[in-house]
Order: sequence, then C-alpha cells, then structure tokens
Amino acid sequence: TTVCSDAAIGLTLNTNGTSVAAFNYNITARTIAGGLVAAGSNAVVPSSGVAANFLANDKFTNTGNTPLAVTYTVEALSASGCLGDPQVITVTINPEPVVSNTLDLTQCSNVAIGLVLGTNGTSEPAINYNITAMSVSAGLTAAGGNVAVPAAGVAANYLSNHTFANSTSLSLTVTYTVVPVSAAGCLGDPKVITVTI
Repeated sequence: TTVCSDAAIGLTLNTNGTSVAAFNYNITARTIAGGLVAAGSNAVVPSSGVAANFLANDKFTNTGNTPLAVTYTVEALSASGCLGDPQVITVTINPEPVVSNTLDLTQCSNVAIGLVLGTNGTSEPAINYNITAMSVSAGLTAAGGNVAVPAAGVAANYLSNHTFANSTSLSLTVTYTVVPVSAAGCLGDPKVITVTI
C-alpha cells in the first residue's frame, strides 16, 4: 500500500482467501522509518484481538523528498483460537511538498507583486499549487486584470502579475493561502503568504 503524507493509510487486514477466515488480529510490532512523524491519534501497537480495520486511520507525515516506509507485523487469529504465522505488511508514505517560509514580500502600489511560489528546498518539489484563499485589506483596490483566486493546479508564477492600488497613507496587506501539490498528487500543508503593499 502507498499513500500520501498526512493521509490515512486505509489498511484493512484480511487472510489470503484460501485459509480459514480470521476472527480478529494481533498487531505485534510497528516500525517507523526515520524521517516519518506518526500522528498522535494512531492506533496503539502492540494490540491483541483487534478488528480488520484497526490500523486504517493511522497517519504519518513525510516532509522529506523520498518515500519512506512503515511496517506492521500482524498475526491472524481464527474463531477457534488458532494463530496464523506472522506477516509483515509494508505501507509506503509518499512525501509532501513544503512551501518556503521566505515568500512574504513588500511591493509598491500599482506594481506587479512578482510573487513566485516555491518549496523549502529540502522537501518534495511541488509540480503546481492550489491557491485556496485571498484576503485583501480594506483600502486596497485590485487591478481588473488580476487572475482569479481561488485557483487549482496553477504554476508557481500564477500570482506574479497581481497588482493592487493603495490609496491610503499606510502599508496594507494581501494574504494568499497556498497548498503545494507534488507530482504524485500529495498535498502539502496550507501556507499563508503575506504581501505588503
């Protein structure tokens, strides 16, 4: 099984289809690769006598640039109490892109903001971005030619020509909420970018 960082692994245990059915399962071990962070709500391991979907909601965060693995050692238990051989199940966690912390900027009134989105340089690269929200301070007027927000699957330079007129005597802000998307379709955490006009 392969899932994205921060996604539930969706693992449902089962037998091979030719053996006696499992009544429940013992999860005897879980090994987590270095670089993965387990969610605090993950199932307790080891655990005995659990249902087939006991591990389905486990989640792991991978903010590196390579897939990492979690392994579970599982024993099936029949209704008559017979224990099957231990099986090791591997779940691969694909990495998520991480938006750079250095994208906030300041630009003059009536000048294109020049914002080019990017990742932090150590995470999985983003193939495109989802711009999920924009908040414009009162006193700023957006240029009529500004591209639409929200927008999904856009290039890193999608917002670069956004222009705002500031008719006040104060610096005002525009914020964008940005979600990076990897080539594998994994979504990074939302990041708020502030542009001061």
